[in-house]
Amino acid sequence: MPRILKMIKVLLLVRIINSSDRSRFLFSAYFDSKYHSSKYLHRIDKGLGKYKLSFLPLIPYLSTKPTDKQIIGYERIVNKGQILYVFVEFVPNSYYELEIDYNSFDLEGYLVCDFKPKESSKFKPIKFKYLKSNKLKNELHLEFEFAVYQDVGLLCKESAYYLEEYEFNSQAKAFEIVSVPVKVEKYDHPLF
Repeated sequence: MPRILKMIKVLLLVRIINSSDRSRFLFSAYFDSKYHSSKYLHRIDKGLGKYKLSFLPLIPYLSTKPTDKQIIGYERIVNKGQILYVFVEFVPNSYYELEIDYNSFDLEGYLVCDFKPKESSKFKPIKFKYLKSNKLKNELHLEFEFAVYQDVGLLCKESAYYLEEYEFNSQAKAFEIVSVPVKVEKYDHPLF
């Protein structure tokens, strides 16, 4: 009778460092491992040959207050009021580590095409485009994307979501994108 002698879990450890002399805020709403396999965070940029695991905010679907209706599964990310704005305060000369299970990467079926999250808004939903995985012919290089804010005052204030909508929307889009290409060992070869 077969038995499992040892279970090996392959994790990618990503360390994000704030080497500046100012505090920043790292958008972390999708850092929980239950979201890592969501197809909406995994995006293909066919033109640049990139497979992105993007932790950038999907602004139309985020909120400051949860709704009464609870959705379970990866569709939760693209349903309004299911995911709240959450940040890690990133003080100067500090770091944050994020573990990502390698099994959360999936190149089967329909894949979400990359898009620019800053072009969406609280008022305008994202129109996702898809690419069938068998249409991929070239190698893909893995890249992580993170959102770093200088100020999140309105995004942490429940009333601002409703009473200061335009200012709130502007602050939601005022993030800096930090892209981290993944290099394996000392060689920059594709993971997929």
